[in-house]
Amino acid sequence: PGLGAARLPRGACSMTDVEAKPSMTDAAAARSLLLLLANRCAAEEAKEAALRDFMSVPPEQRDRVLDEAVSLIASSSDSLLASRHWPLPLPSRRAALGSYARLLDSMMREEPGGGARFTDGGDSAKRRRFVGVLLRQLRRGKGGVWALEREAARRRRQETSMAEMLRRTPDELETPAYAVVAADRPGGWEVREYSEFSVASTRRDRAVAASGVPIQQPSLP
Repeated sequence: PGLGAARLPRGACSMTDVEAKPSMTDAAAARSLLLLLANRCAAEEAKEAALRDFMSVPPEQRDRVLDEAVSLIASSSDSLLASRHWPLPLPSRRAALGSYARLLDSMMREEPGGGARFTDGGDSAKRRRFVGVLLRQLRRGKGGVWALEREAARRRRQETSMAEMLRRTPDELETPAYAVVAADRPGGWEVREYSEFSVASTRRDRAVAASGVPIQQPSLP
């Protein structure tokens, strides 16, 4: 199977209108795939089929198409329509590419990607693989890339930063000693090496009397 472009419906949801062809250049295939999966009105079956065709091509061709997708996303940075996440989804190719760009930049900042599949090839390989992750996320669900960006922003707002967790920790609370091995301050994560410590726990549904719970002989779970 080869890569072909899908004809998207005309109207308020349409961002492109490209005739399907037996074969396409890598740049045209990247553009078609990005816009089809970004489109909130495209049928889920069409998205699944397009991604299945994409995954069926040789790995070298997939990498070329993903590299073209990264370049196309980066090319939208100067557009007004791509400059922000709009309150309502716009039937705009540049607005969709802007959503891709912000999602990709967020993943580059927040995801450590320490495995060999991320580190081999540097940032370009990371971006290529993260675009692949976005495409797989967009093949299902409603709302397209506009909704995916909105959901990502909602989850970030709900996350508790390391600084906030430390602020909530009482000063008198004893915590295990540790050394910070690595850290990403913008991303809000640390890799720590802890000294040996013990953990005590109890069931959350255990009844507690005014005088406390009776202490019993410890047993293994």
